[in-house]
Amino acid sequence: MVPRADLVLVGADAVYGDGSVVHKVGTRPLTLAALRAGVPVIVVAGRSKSVPGPCPSRTLPPRFDRTPARAVREFWTDRGVVAAAEWSRRAIRNR
Repeated sequence: MVPRADLVLVGADAVYGDGSVVHKVGTRPLTLAALRAGVPVIVVAGRSKSVPGPCPSRTLPPRFDRTPARAVREFWTDRGVVAAAEWSRRAIRNR
């Protein structure tokens, strides 16, 4: 179904400074399938979900997975739309 979609819209439990996203298990394979199919992935997350720095490796709880920044096209936040390429440069903070 992913190749037939116009976009893939997902939430986030955390968005790290490097643009990687932690969300419920299953998000990563969905977003990587979208990346392979050329379907844009949009992450909807308030600035309270922003975490400075890169995502720690191998420390996620079992029901969560990490989507790499390269799979995300845009972030839709309570402060507007941020292109994935700008996420780390814009220093989105929860203040």
